[in-house]
Amino acid sequence: MSEEQFVYPVPEASDLSRWRLKTDLVGRHTWHYLATDDDPEGESNVKDWPQDNATKFHLNILKPADLPFDVPTEKATTPEESARRGMEFVRAVQCPTSGHWAGDYGGPMFLIPGLVISLYVAGTLEQAMPRVYRQEMIRYLLNLQHPEQGGWGLHIEDKSTMFGTALNYVVLRILGVPRNCVQLARAREFMAKHDGAYTVPAWGKFWLALMNVYSWEGLNPVQPELWLLPYALPIHPGRYWCHTRMVYLPMSYCYAHRITVPINQFIRSLREELYPGTPFAKVDWMAARNAVAAPDNYSPHTQVLDSAYVVLGGVEACMPPFLRARAVEEVAMLVRAEDDNTRGIGIGPVSKVINMVVAWHREGADSEWYQMHMDRVPDYLWMGADGLRMTGTNGSQLWDAAFYVQAMISCGAEAMALDPTNREAESVRASMNAALRFLDQTIVRRDVPNHARVYREPSVGGYPFSTNHCGWTVADCTAEGLRAAMSLQSQRFAPRGIFRHRDHQASMDLLLAQQNPDGGFSSYEPRRGPTILEAINPAEVFSDIMVEYSYVELTSACSQAMVEFRHHYPEYRPQDIGKALERCYQFILSSQKPDGSWYGSWGVCFTYGGWFGLEGLATFQQFYSNSEASRRGCDFLLAHQNADGGWAESYLSSSEKVYHGLERSTAVHTAWVVMGLLAARCPNTDAIKRAVKLIMERQLPEGNWPQESIVGNFNKNCMISYPNYTDAFSLWALGRFNRISKHDFDYEAEFQNRIRSNTAPAGDP
Repeated sequence: MSEEQFVYPVPEASDLSRWRLKTDLVGRHTWHYLATDDDPEGESNVKDWPQDNATKFHLNILKPADLPFDVPTEKATTPEESARRGMEFVRAVQCPTSGHWAGDYGGPMFLIPGLVISLYVAGTLEQAMPRVYRQEMIRYLLNLQHPEQGGWGLHIEDKSTMFGTALNYVVLRILGVPRNCVQLARAREFMAKHDGAYTVPAWGKFWLALMNVYSWEGLNPVQPELWLLPYALPIHPGRYWCHTRMVYLPMSYCYAHRITVPINQFIRSLREELYPGTPFAKVDWMAARNAVAAPDNYSPHTQVLDSAYVVLGGVEACMPPFLRARAVEEVAMLVRAEDDNTRGIGIGPVSKVINMVVAWHREGADSEWYQMHMDRVPDYLWMGADGLRMTGTNGSQLWDAAFYVQAMISCGAEAMALDPTNREAESVRASMNAALRFLDQTIVRRDVPNHARVYREPSVGGYPFSTNHCGWTVADCTAEGLRAAMSLQSQRFAPRGIFRHRDHQASMDLLLAQQNPDGGFSSYEPRRGPTILEAINPAEVFSDIMVEYSYVELTSACSQAMVEFRHHYPEYRPQDIGKALERCYQFILSSQKPDGSWYGSWGVCFTYGGWFGLEGLATFQQFYSNSEASRRGCDFLLAHQNADGGWAESYLSSSEKVYHGLERSTAVHTAWVVMGLLAARCPNTDAIKRAVKLIMERQLPEGNWPQESIVGNFNKNCMISYPNYTDAFSLWALGRFNRISKHDFDYEAEFQNRIRSNTAPAGDP
């Protein structure tokens, strides 16, 4: 590699005025670039398809003149005014067709590589992503290269890792970036410092093997035969956490067939680039199996796992061909069932793109199965001001909408909608009713066919994280979706005939069936496997991924949903709900740490967990005045209040499981704490007022709040973006503060007033 190096020019942004965010009634959102001014088909006509405010906002080209209100020049002077301005902005960027709020659910840096490599393997890269999309993806990746270390991390705020660097290096080369540019030379320096790409973690080894720049001999066994074991065995993959099993399901198919692209000059060059100083033919692939670069090795192999790999390797060496063939057919059937049940979306992006490889390998790129996948690639692509990225699901549509709805109701949406003197009344009604229709479109009203055979749970009554078409229901999404739907139907302006009472009752039936033996709630399914399965966690970069766990956030959300449901439907399964609530209460108490904190597993981190912990206790009338657990929870949060009046946590809190504060507070972390302290009826009103003042100060002139640090988390070590959190939670905190401050912090008076105004849902029987 003695070529003269040069700085590769980061591609200029495409003409952002030509991008369109297209949505449909069920919340599907996809980005489209209109390359020409006129098109005989009509949809691609720039004039006939103008950009809406949601599109402009997400591209960061929204101007004050675009908004349907006058942008004030001074900041709001009261929390009530701040909330009103926030609501105006939120309504202005609501997706007009669907009624949901779109957003960038990106952050992980290992998603784009899976997509690009799978498309390269199948030869469909240009079909799936025209040139402007590929250029925007290059721009995104080069913008996010670590300025000092030269690589890419596990997520956008992470240090450089071998996983992020090796895979995104390959992606940039596939997309046409030359190897002799300075940016890629810096990435190679990082890889060389960590012994080359053969130290990439297990998932990286898989993707590089598909690219024929890593030997399949360098992978530990991923055997499809495990799916033929009796389900009664605790190691059956059907007992794993659903995301884990749905990734290793198609991965085992690819492993069994040793799928790889043919060797060519480009592949030969990549082999040379990824293993500096070591010819590809000389790499010790057996030694590489367990070699993991230090920055990546978050969950090192256990002795149990390494021993299991030795046994599996021996078993594979003498595996009867007929058994391998039978296992491959079983896996292929399960992959196809997942694709059919989710309309090609899949449960998540990693499994989706590996499923694409399986579909291509079995039936070809022109097959209906593969083209179903291709049709859903745009669902995972998100265009932003900094380029094009792949998202962590096909969106967070239901999740965000449920929070927005509750936030705006908390801010007094009903009074605004019914006030004949309010010029915004019609806008509020239209926004809330559109959100209600979206919730109705999103609730799942059918089970997966033969669900037990494909290791799925019943789904009727549940809500997914994203859209109905995905269909994987989640416990806290069901809880928040149910709360939002019931709250909206309680509004006197809500139309009748959208939800039926039976829908809400089905949601409660599903929640009651999902509670774990420990009293808590896990994410997608009740827990199926024992904790000991974590001893065979093969991923290396994630923790606690083998089985479902109960989480304080989900348990609190489900508790709140049960209490609100019981208010609306006091005669529906009262004893079952009462018993479930008691078990929830015990779990929330038991999950609190000795220092008073709760670890938040799905948000960063102790502020997030603390909010849900305190809300959960308040559900059981346990407050600062009468509960030691509530007092300790409040005191922990108050001890970490910043000098500016707010709170902020680094993502390191999640990965290191110890509170890591940031000096400059963020609106999101502050809002979480404010809501937790208000729920706990914390007597330190000065601390709460200072925090609310910070939220108001951070508000932008248009009424929204700026994006600050990353606030989402999964699997302990990977962060993910939730841009809608800044507005939703800031609004919600302001609304709740306004309600309580109007009663001069007489929490009980405010509570009784709220109960009196909360009528039964307006649904049809």
